[in-house]
Amino acid sequence: MNISKKGRIIITLSVLLLFFLVFIRNGTTLYRLKDSILVKTHMNLRFTKGDGNNLFRHSGEDRNPGFLNEKVHEQTDEFIFPYTFTHPSMEFSLPQCLDEISGLFYFEPNRLICIQDEKGKMYVFDIDKGKVTKKIKFSETSDYEDIVVVKDTVYVLQSNGNIVELRNFKKVSLYNTKLSNKNNAEGLAFDPERNLLLIACKDSPHLKKKRNELKGKKAVYGFDLGNKSISPQPVYVIDEELLKDHRLYPSKRLSLLGFIKDAGLLKREIDFSPSGIAVHPKTGDIYLISSTAQMLIVLNQNGEIIAAEEFDKRIFRQPEGICFSPDGDMFISNEKKGKGRANILRFDYKG
Repeated sequence: MNISKKGRIIITLSVLLLFFLVFIRNGTTLYRLKDSILVKTHMNLRFTKGDGNNLFRHSGEDRNPGFLNEKVHEQTDEFIFPYTFTHPSMEFSLPQCLDEISGLFYFEPNRLICIQDEKGKMYVFDIDKGKVTKKIKFSETSDYEDIVVVKDTVYVLQSNGNIVELRNFKKVSLYNTKLSNKNNAEGLAFDPERNLLLIACKDSPHLKKKRNELKGKKAVYGFDLGNKSISPQPVYVIDEELLKDHRLYPSKRLSLLGFIKDAGLLKREIDFSPSGIAVHPKTGDIYLISSTAQMLIVLNQNGEIIAAEEFDKRIFRQPEGICFSPDGDMFISNEKKGKGRANILRFDYKG
């Protein structure tokens, strides 16, 4: 039977369309295109322990996992990123003293306070002027990873999990959180709803040496600013296997071939080792970035992964820090890599 060229094209397109329709309908989870963006209508992901038991339950019968996340943040059924990651609204090149920038925080109108991971110095960056306007020495040399400001108090995270407390930019306390170098704490954020510092661990998720139920996962612990103690169990647990689900990526502009290509790429192994964390001031969602995976993920306060974004390496050379302004504008810092300079990228909030 001879089939014309036009007939072969029609058959090919029909097969691809059938594949597309089957591929985006998976069980009871439906996905649809809205303004050329794939968005979810329902999602019910679970974190599980190594033995298969539910660590968090999200089916509605029990939304309190028994850790610190008692307040449930209600997420809308559809999630679309309120940022255009391919087009930062501003890019600030940083001086050599911030080549190793590891964290930043929006602490005053149009001013960021930055930390780098070798020297015990803070750097005030003026957004309007586009430059560092002040350097403040606060401690001796160590491995400093992130910084937050709560009212008149500054907290600086060390990679061993210790937290330095400063007032008037002078050290007043050092808290041993019981984390250690094996955890490699890299991200620090403030959750105002629960008065917690959130500590994202890049490596081991365990607080105790002999525990292994979280093997293969990443953990975020909570440090209570009221009693100055760390949660005995993680506040959030990230299962990297879930990040292979292509349906978590709502902001991708998809054609049929682009959809198939992206779905195939996401079958690869993903090493999501958090390098930064921040709480969104408008939604309360938790944003985490990873320089190893070149990704950003979003959790709601139940701990569900509600969205993810793969970064363009040409824009995000080595993302290490993330913070928000009170209005929701996002700032992501990149360490120096190769011939390029360290920088801070600004993304305007479009919520």
